Amino acid sequence: MVQVCREQFVAFSSADVPLIFIGDLNFNPDDPNYRQLAADGWRDSHSACARADCPTFFYNRPDLPSGRIDHILYRGDGLTPQDWTRLISPDPNRFLSDHDPVCVRFRIIKMPGRVFSAKGTAR
Repeated sequence: MVQVCREQFVAFSSADVPLIFIGDLNFNPDDPNYRQLAADGWRDSHSACARADCPTFFYNRPDLPSGRIDHILYRGDGLTPQDWTRLISPDPNRFLSDHDPVCVRFRIIKMPGRVFSAKGTAR
């Protein structure tokens, strides 16, 4: 799955625009897929917000890794994550999902001399 995403990202990399990649990726930061995305320039909003590692998947399944497997990654100039939050159900007896949803608030910095179209491409 990661290789398919990497192939799709190529179309955007030449546009020199900030990108956000969000997903239930089913791998944690120790996984080679995570390391490959980091090597491609993707930064982890969780780490950038200096959060203690916290799990987002809670079911004990042998076919899936545990821990933080839901990610909001970003790359490019002009994006600064301000806050990373794991959303918890207000009812302790009911889960929102099999994963805790994750929310990140980004600060978007206007880059001088760059205008972005509705499709996100730089001119």
